[in-house]
Amino acid sequence: MNTNEFKFYCHHCDQPLRCDTRFAGHKIECPRCQQVIRIPSPPADTAHTEVSPESGRTYGFDMGALNPPGA
Repeated sequence: MNTNEFKFYCHHCDQPLRCDTRFAGHKIECPRCQQVIRIPSPPADTAHTEVSPESGRTYGFDMGALNPPGA
């Protein structure tokens, strides 16, 4: 994913999608459920957000969910 792309989800079927920031606000057809959805605005930059080490929380992330085989 390049720096101009962001990830979002279809609000009908939760299909993960990504697009270039310049397409925010446009309508597209979800490739999974074929429902028409509006591409949301990109999220605010969170690259500098820090989590306190005292929080005791660790969040796992399944990288396979982003790029399922055959996608």
